[in-house]
Amino acid sequence: MTRILVQGCKAGALAGVIWGLLMLGFVSPIIGQAEKYEDAAQEFEVHQHQHHHEHHHSTVSNVPDFEPSALQRPILTVLGTTLMGIAFGILMSVGLGLGMRFKLLPETLVRHPILMGAFFGLIGFLIFQGIPSLGLPPELPGIIGAENDYDARQTWWAFCVVCCGLGVISLVTLPVLLRNRMKRTYGSISFFIGAVALMLVPFIWGVPAHSELSVVPAELKTYFICVSTGVNALFWFCLGGLLFYFVYQTDRLIKGSTPKSLV
Repeated sequence: MTRILVQGCKAGALAGVIWGLLMLGFVSPIIGQAEKYEDAAQEFEVHQHQHHHEHHHSTVSNVPDFEPSALQRPILTVLGTTLMGIAFGILMSVGLGLGMRFKLLPETLVRHPILMGAFFGLIGFLIFQGIPSLGLPPELPGIIGAENDYDARQTWWAFCVVCCGLGVISLVTLPVLLRNRMKRTYGSISFFIGAVALMLVPFIWGVPAHSELSVVPAELKTYFICVSTGVNALFWFCLGGLLFYFVYQTDRLIKGSTPKSLV
């Protein structure tokens, strides 16, 4: 298990660097455009505040916010994505190790590293970004009042990730459970319905009310959602592919057996 965790860290670090470069190349320019609209809106607010200064006390803080320089921003971006990649790589390697130890993964996938990499990448994307973004899609700077509902949005997102994780994992292990334990049809149907219902719980509970009023044009927001979703998907597929490349290169999976590091 220790060896596969190390391989997960390696795959996560490399995928995280790739993720950061993709963010810098495709996502950051869009964020930069949105920040221009946000700055223009803030300048307008300052102008309005100064216009009514005689009737209102100033509530603007004199403490400047931290703004990374042109050199610091790409470094911090890649560093952040690398650390997140390592964390996700560890989670994926733990899932792989437990799945194979308890024989919860389809044998067909186990014997094909490319399929396994794509399979685990898809699972990770759906759990952490794909399904939660249906309720709360990625947002650009410039959302008016976004700080007021930040905690509620983060809480719902974490709750959705947990529910989707349990639901997706249950669906993934369903075929194995059907073959090994569930012989009755009603048991398999109940299990399937329960897994789907679990993924729907956050949406039934309700996405928290959040501000959608933005100074950024709708076209730019839509473009950002598409690009950021595509970049995140590429990261997860890179992570899955790299993890299984390292695992299968190290252990030389023999037909009908499992890597030594997984048992």
